[in-house]
Amino acid sequence: MNGENWMNKKSGRVSEKKKKLLDYFEIRKSIFLLIVTVVVSSGSVWFISDLYGKFRHASRDYVRVIELKGLIAYYDEVLTMSAKMASATGDSSWEKRYRQFEPKLDCAIKEATLEAPENFMKVPIEQTDVANAKLVAMENSAFELVRNGKAKAASKILNGKDYETQKHIYTSGISQFAGSLGDYTEGRFKYLYTLFLAAVVLSVVCISILSYGIIYSLQRYNLIRQKEAGAKIDEQEAFLNNVLQSLQYPFFVFDAKDYTVLVTNSAAREGKLPAGLECSGLPSGKGGRCKGPEHTSVLNQVKEKGNPVIIEHSYCNEDGKIQYVEIHAFPIYDKKGNIKQIIEYVLDITERKEAEAALKNAKERVEHLFKIVPSGICTVDKDRIVTSVNDRWCEMTGYSPEEIIGKSCSIFAVEPCQGKCGLYADDVEKPAIGRDCKVRTKDGRTLMTSKNIDYLRDVDGNVVGGIESFEDITSVKKNDEKQTKLVEELQSVNRELKDFAYIISHDLKAPLRGITTLAEWLVTDYSDRFDDDGREQMKLLSERVGRMQKMIDGVLQYSRVGRVREEKSNVNLNELIPQIIDSIAPPANIKITVDNELPKIFFESTRIVQVFQNLLSNAIKYLDKPEGHIRIGSADEENCLKFYVADNGPGIEERYFEKIFQLFQTVSGNKSSESTGVGLTVVKKIVELYGGKIWVESKVGDGSTFYFTIPKDMVGAQTNERLEANLVG
Repeated sequence: MNGENWMNKKSGRVSEKKKKLLDYFEIRKSIFLLIVTVVVSSGSVWFISDLYGKFRHASRDYVRVIELKGLIAYYDEVLTMSAKMASATGDSSWEKRYRQFEPKLDCAIKEATLEAPENFMKVPIEQTDVANAKLVAMENSAFELVRNGKAKAASKILNGKDYETQKHIYTSGISQFAGSLGDYTEGRFKYLYTLFLAAVVLSVVCISILSYGIIYSLQRYNLIRQKEAGAKIDEQEAFLNNVLQSLQYPFFVFDAKDYTVLVTNSAAREGKLPAGLECSGLPSGKGGRCKGPEHTSVLNQVKEKGNPVIIEHSYCNEDGKIQYVEIHAFPIYDKKGNIKQIIEYVLDITERKEAEAALKNAKERVEHLFKIVPSGICTVDKDRIVTSVNDRWCEMTGYSPEEIIGKSCSIFAVEPCQGKCGLYADDVEKPAIGRDCKVRTKDGRTLMTSKNIDYLRDVDGNVVGGIESFEDITSVKKNDEKQTKLVEELQSVNRELKDFAYIISHDLKAPLRGITTLAEWLVTDYSDRFDDDGREQMKLLSERVGRMQKMIDGVLQYSRVGRVREEKSNVNLNELIPQIIDSIAPPANIKITVDNELPKIFFESTRIVQVFQNLLSNAIKYLDKPEGHIRIGSADEENCLKFYVADNGPGIEERYFEKIFQLFQTVSGNKSSESTGVGLTVVKKIVELYGGKIWVESKVGDGSTFYFTIPKDMVGAQTNERLEANLVG
């Protein structure tokens, strides 16, 4: 017997020693695996970070090479076009554009060469450099010929076979170099990307294996320690009881037979129960029976169903406000599977119910707005699968909700938006506003839309989808295209007008000067041979030639309005008008007065001088009274300043009110031969150029009053540049 006890004690000591040895081994193994895991993780992080840096650098190089490829092609095309346009038009200003883009092309090629490895495509690059040098030499020769007025010779060089051959060699070489460089950077990008992914996967696998070893060792260690946890059960029960008593809501444990309260907490004992949930005997903590109808209903349901039961209960508090509680009841089974006890606790869910009601109302408002908003709206998930559309979207595309929900948004999105419909991966921190995008309708039409995109996020801020709204701007785009075409046509007309003015100035004046000189020679050399009728005819010839020269000068003056600009400045009309009157030098029988103080305006001084000079000269020219009187004045209107020049001349018939402002149109009269019919046309163009209007009021025999207006933004020193958009050459 003593021997058996001794053996048992020895066995116990061996088991205890073995247990400590196992504990020591498991702990040391876990520490070792943890250290290995940290080392492997650190090495993996360093290696992956280094690979990631190289991968990002290769990615930037790849993108930059693609940009450089496009830039080189664009700059080369600009240089070729500039040279050929210069030779085709004879306009040397194209050389300025050529010189502007030439260094840009050199910089782009140099940058692309730096992106390539050493001795990359050395032979093609040398051939391209030779061809480029020849092209530059021929283009410089062409520009030199253009500057010397030999545009045809320049065009012959640039359209010659040698130029086209060198151009082909240069273009092919650049394309081959750019393409090969793109393939090289793309290959390097893919290689680093594959290596990066492999390193990540390998690191994850290694760390997972090591982590599993750590977890396994810890689990073995925990299994050994589980037997020691038994002593702490009582302590945990005490702790749980403290937790139970600290709960802010009522908590019960009932006997399943007669609903006697076995356990309760302070919240239940202190009577924190709503009407209908009171239980008798609760202050004692045990022994009382729950008689509240809501309690018995819940407990009966648990016993009948054998499952947990949750019900809601509402009541009015002392203030008459409706309160809501949620009753949770759970069965506790004995070893035979019979319900032995029932756990119940009561939660006040008034705030939750109010929040749910507010959320429901908000949801209904959002759904209503989603339905009636005038923009087409579509939502997608992270995989760009359509989750909802509104009525306006269906109207725009012709799809019904059933036809599109659950399908990819690529069905209706057209490139370049097809790959990004609903979500833009380049920037998830802010919405995309006003992106032009094409949308394909059900019947195959393509709509131009302005699209706004924002991201749908979960409560943690993670992107779970996207929402996009569409505005149909197809008609706007078409109008923009029409406007662009009209602007191009207008520019073409302006160029033709400029050429026309040049022809008038140089080609028409030369014959007139010849006629004038010939007429003077005839009068000088053959004056004694002309009779009175001949001398009258020669005089009439000189007058007609002089009038023709005035008409040409008037046309040139008219064409320069709006095309030849000068800097606007503050003009004091009270100082300018006397200067204009002095320059006109009216006859002594004509009096010119200013009725009121004139305003200061921000205007081109030359143009406002032309306006008043032409109006005053016109009034002086046609005055038929012994005593002439011309009045100048102004009036402040709501949105403009109104000026007038009034005379007591012969007046104008109403049928000529529009005609007198047309080019070369005059009113017949005694002095009509002196008028070119250009002055009032120039005045009208200047006034309308600045956003104003001009008209005449007159009565035959009582004189005429010419009115014109200018906008109030021309008053004072305001520098409104709105007029720049209205200028035509």
